[in-house]
Amino acid sequence: MRSGFLCRVLLIASTLLLLRSAYTQISTSPTTSQPPTFQAQAHAVLIDVVVTKGKQPALHLQQQDFRVFDNGAPQTIDFFQENVPPPAASTPTTPQLPPREFTNQPATPPGDQVTVLLLDRLNTHAADQAAFIDGVRTFVRGLRQGTPIAVFTLSSQLRLVQGFTGDPAKLQAAMSGKGAPAPGTTAIAHTAQDDAMDQMQAASLAESLGMRDNSIAPMNQLRANERSTLTLQALNALSRYLAGIPGRKNLIWYASDFPFAIFPDDRIGQTLAQNQAFSSEVRTTTSLLAAARVAVYPVSAAGISNDSWTQASNTAENSSIDGMTQQSARDQNARAANIAAMEQIATDTGGRAMYTTNDLGKAAADAMQNGAHYYTLAYTPSTLQPNGSYHRIEVKLTGHSEKLEYRRGYFADSGAALSASGDPLIPLLRDGLPSATQIVYLVRAVPALPQPVAGAPVSGGNRTLSGPSTRYLVDLTVPTDGLDLVFKPDGARSGNIELALVAYDLSGKAVNWTGGATAIDLTPASFAAAQKSGIPLRLQLDLPDQPLRLATGVYDLRSNKAGTLEIPFEAKAQP
Repeated sequence: MRSGFLCRVLLIASTLLLLRSAYTQISTSPTTSQPPTFQAQAHAVLIDVVVTKGKQPALHLQQQDFRVFDNGAPQTIDFFQENVPPPAASTPTTPQLPPREFTNQPATPPGDQVTVLLLDRLNTHAADQAAFIDGVRTFVRGLRQGTPIAVFTLSSQLRLVQGFTGDPAKLQAAMSGKGAPAPGTTAIAHTAQDDAMDQMQAASLAESLGMRDNSIAPMNQLRANERSTLTLQALNALSRYLAGIPGRKNLIWYASDFPFAIFPDDRIGQTLAQNQAFSSEVRTTTSLLAAARVAVYPVSAAGISNDSWTQASNTAENSSIDGMTQQSARDQNARAANIAAMEQIATDTGGRAMYTTNDLGKAAADAMQNGAHYYTLAYTPSTLQPNGSYHRIEVKLTGHSEKLEYRRGYFADSGAALSASGDPLIPLLRDGLPSATQIVYLVRAVPALPQPVAGAPVSGGNRTLSGPSTRYLVDLTVPTDGLDLVFKPDGARSGNIELALVAYDLSGKAVNWTGGATAIDLTPASFAAAQKSGIPLRLQLDLPDQPLRLATGVYDLRSNKAGTLEIPFEAKAQP
């Protein structure tokens, strides 16, 4: 079985390389007040501030109570709003669509804040995993009906276990692997097969990095740099998924070892200057988290752990005072470094670190309560150049002694500076990733009429596709407000986007793909029509007559925003 999984890993990797070279060009035929959204390349800066006095939230503060500084310079607050939990429990609303039509618009929970659980196996020791799973299950059992929660896991990649739901029973079923994926989403429950796949992906990654003496290493035994890279990728995908949901997101992140210095900070010695390999990824992660309004609450899966020498067997080393002292010092240093990383991640994103309790369920409840009441402020920096520099944010209360928690900065990047190296859309279309919702769109796939004659060239990048197949027309409708379109003096609009389709069989093998970059040019009349009904885009692709999952994607090459959605295919659809 191991060799089969490894072949699958290598096949997926080779397919992604093929996707980069086999893209075909496509054509395009154009036919209550909300708070401003923070964008790294925009001038408006949005901050969510949690204010507490003791353990209670500070209520009914006014705009004049707050002062904001950007790199030490005082700023004028342009927008102010107090956000309180909804008075009664309610259920997230799901868009109602016609048959065969799908959207990546997530179920929208009511209110101004939601909670996300991230169960991180990648950065958690095997001995700690059972404890944090038990703690999360206890937390879920104690939820009141109607509290919107989403659950993700992280091993070799991020997986959505359960989208936002206010039903504790549904959350428990999903965590037990018994829940059904939500229709029209990429929700896939974590199974034993996923664990095996994660191990083989870890082995493949470890071998490619020269770790040949540890080819079947658990994910948490990868070197810190490799784990940091996978963690950054997961946070990016999670941020893109949450972008389409309004309000603040409280991310409760369970792990044993938190990647160090993911976020820039003067207080800790390891900074971006010493991590040049990650500098681009770090800037992207920081900006995506800020744009999606994600506040991170790191929870130590180890709880209040004792030094390992007190739990170890009576070996020759631990039987001596010197051995015990050295091991105790190593444990204390490792714990201090991990706590510093947790504090940094929480402080820089506006959350709170949880490491002083063994009650991991209560830690999640405390985090959710902490982020339930907050204030939203927006300002326009008096001087801002898109030169990639890091800007420090400072918020103060006039005449108050309350504690403030808010994100501490942002990168003044242009959109181009946030681009990933290589093709930016392909990594977002890996099988099983949650949908990106920065660009929300509709998608519909139907068999083409008439079908191509026997022996006609294959439509798509897989020229070796064989066996019975059907040609599909895949129509995507993208709202104009989801794209960064350039205004022209005559009222026309233009932009540049990339579209892609990747079809996977049920084993995760890519069977065909297509896509490419295209320019959008809208006359004033066509732009007016597109504002009402969206921009119509069409791709065609030959698909084998078998159950499939079709990953679809839209990427704005100007703003670096993305939308993705994976839709199910039966053995063969009727015209």
